[in-house]
Amino acid sequence: TMEGVQIVVIRQASEVGHLYGSVRSQDVSEGLTAEGYTVNRSQVQIVTPIKTLGIHQVRLVLHPEVSVMIGVIVAQSDEEAAVRRQAAAEGSEAA
Repeated sequence: TMEGVQIVVIRQASEVGHLYGSVRSQDVSEGLTAEGYTVNRSQVQIVTPIKTLGIHQVRLVLHPEVSVMIGVIVAQSDEEAAVRRQAAAEGSEAA
């Protein structure tokens, strides 16, 4: 039921889109909890550190044999996140 889920993480970034810090597994876990899912940070696998604005794919290991990919939208504001989410939806419809 989590396939295709997208969460939003708001972060400050430089003019070229580099974050001041990074998005951690704890941030993803908290974002999923806010959306009504129960996920421990140990279940979140971030292979490459998330240090830029945009949409990133993160794997959740829900069970040793069950994993799903979710989208993490990293933006500087809720408005920017809404634009990125809309652009992603339009891109997937075209595919």
